[in-house]
Order: sequence, then C-alpha cells, then structure tokens
Amino acid sequence: MKNLILITLSVFITIILEGQELRISVAPTNNNAFYYQPVYGARYYSKPGISTSLNYIPKSEKRISLSYSLNYKIAQVEIEPWIDPFKYTTSVSLISLNIEPVLESKRHFYFSLGPTIDLQVKKDPHEFLDDQTGLGITGGFGKKFMLKSILFINVEPRIWIHNIVPMQNDSVPLRLTIFGLNLGIGFWKKRS
Repeated sequence: MKNLILITLSVFITIILEGQELRISVAPTNNNAFYYQPVYGARYYSKPGISTSLNYIPKSEKRISLSYSLNYKIAQVEIEPWIDPFKYTTSVSLISLNIEPVLESKRHFYFSLGPTIDLQVKKDPHEFLDDQTGLGITGGFGKKFMLKSILFINVEPRIWIHNIVPMQNDSVPLRLTIFGLNLGIGFWKKRS
C-alpha cells in the first residue's frame, strides 16, 4: 500500500509540476480564542499547537498566482470558566481549505491573503469553546530559499482567524485565532 501511494504521488508530482509549485509545510503554532468584542464570561489563554499544509500553486506569467491549500490543525486553548476557578485545556482539530492570491517578488518574497473554509472534525459537546466550522481568513508573508532549480525551502509567518462567519446561529461567535511559522519544502518547475 505504501509503495502504491509513493508511486502515485511521484507520477502526480511529475505530471503537474510543468510550470507549477507544490509545497508541504509544518507550522508550530500559538493558539487562542477571542470574541473580538467585550463579553463577560470564561477567560482563554494561549497554548501551543501544530498545523500541516499541502499547497498547490499553478504559476502564471504574472506576479500574482492563485494558491490552493489543504490544512490540518490541532489547536489547544486553556480555558478558565467564570463559574470555576480551575483552568483546563481543550483541543480542537480543524480541516481547512484555502484559496488565496499570492503576490511574489523577483527575489522570492511573497505575500498571501484570502478566505478559508473550516470544518471542525472533533467537538466535545460540553466545551466552552464554540464550534469553529465556518468561514475565516488567513494571511502570511514569507521567503523561498532556492536549493536547486526545482527545490526550495519556505519560511512563512502566518495567521489564521477562524469562525468569522459561523455556520451556527450565534450572535457572539468565539473565534479561534492561530499564529504560526510555516516551515516547508517545495518543488517548482518553470514552464518550458
């Protein structure tokens, strides 16, 4: 099974990389939850987490390209309920799909900003943290360090704000906010 996956991935990369870019990234993250307006209730404290992503960028002749990425995030938030003085940590798992424009300079610096569609895959019904399924926003800026003509490493500080448009009816949605440093490897090939 592993050999079949590796062969399929190799063929897929070979076929699509004609003038394309493919990135695989891992990001240590710092997570917190905010209401973004004054609300009395539980307090939320930052905790570490991790994010992984797979990005596909069909390159154009212009400086702006459209990036498609699939992310999986494990975020932890420490919660201190207002009725109980004891803190506890909750974990949230999210799958996100991002479609965003990427503006790239000739020196391999880039900036991206766009919407994200989030699906929370694990939810405890007794949590103080709202379901994060909905629309959010993500943005980052980074640099590609070319190792060879088709291989590079990318470093990118990034922010994700989830649940801006929640899928639930909630007048005051709690928004999971994640700061991370994407570290990845990428494959790139110029058009012939």
